[in-house]
Amino acid sequence: MRAWNHFYDNTDGIADRFVAVWGAIAKRFAGRSEVAGYDLLNEPEVSRPATELQPLFEDIFARTIDTIRLAQEGQQHSQLIIIEPGIATANPEFGLLVPQLAGVARHNIVAGPNNYAESIDTGFDWSIEETTDVFQTFTSLLGVAIWVGEYGFWDTSENTVEQARRYAADQDDNALGGARWQWRQGCGDPHSLSWGEVAVGLVVHLNAVDCPGDVDAGPTEVFMRILSRTHPRVAPGRITLLHSDSDTGGFKPEASTAPADRELIVWSPTRADTHSVEFQALVNLTSHPVAGGRIIKALTTGGDYTLTLSAKVTIP
Repeated sequence: MRAWNHFYDNTDGIADRFVAVWGAIAKRFAGRSEVAGYDLLNEPEVSRPATELQPLFEDIFARTIDTIRLAQEGQQHSQLIIIEPGIATANPEFGLLVPQLAGVARHNIVAGPNNYAESIDTGFDWSIEETTDVFQTFTSLLGVAIWVGEYGFWDTSENTVEQARRYAADQDDNALGGARWQWRQGCGDPHSLSWGEVAVGLVVHLNAVDCPGDVDAGPTEVFMRILSRTHPRVAPGRITLLHSDSDTGGFKPEASTAPADRELIVWSPTRADTHSVEFQALVNLTSHPVAGGRIIKALTTGGDYTLTLSAKVTIP
């Protein structure tokens, strides 16, 4: 708590150095399209009452955003700037801190809250879907989009797999993206053990590790299958419906207000001989096999469009 308070109070210029570091990073990667965005501060702690901390919090973030945008000037590609809310994990009575960013232009700013509902104790008795609804309420008032900073599940029990499927469906229902925690976690990672304990057995993430010894146990296939479901990489206009079934390969996006001659790009683990594609208000559809699946592309004709991917019926 003391460390967080020193940061917010800019003791010995530590917050100034934080802003300068982000400026240096933004300058180094200016215009680099392979860098999607910058998450300014992971899980910032509310280390004093939120109402007291708010102006200090806002000042640091506003200065950081200005510094990054200065480095991005004149570039064809500008990275997203991801902002996470302040969470009072040490003292819940301090309250939640939602950055207001008054006077800061919303262009390319994205909210990055973590959604661990039904996965770990978040301090709130909310379901996965209810948590997303709360996020949507806050971000709509702020005028920014959501990119979920973290979510994750760490066993493959029937109940957990069902939660992972619901999470994926909830993401699709709300046209959200995000990052899963995590790719692989070593036996010595603090998350794998408690004080004085040694991790034993499987540590389950997208790739499992057998402990002790950090033995690679391979991909966790049930999670990989859910994550590798068909999804749009680029979708012109505004997505109004998004459905993707990781078991059947079925997929259907609908979108509105799309300009003409814009490219829809879809990744799918399916093949042309197993799944057919139907579409409306799209032209020049192509399907290119790639490792693990295919890339489907089409051009919009303007306005609303839809694409449907479904398994072909085999007649005996």
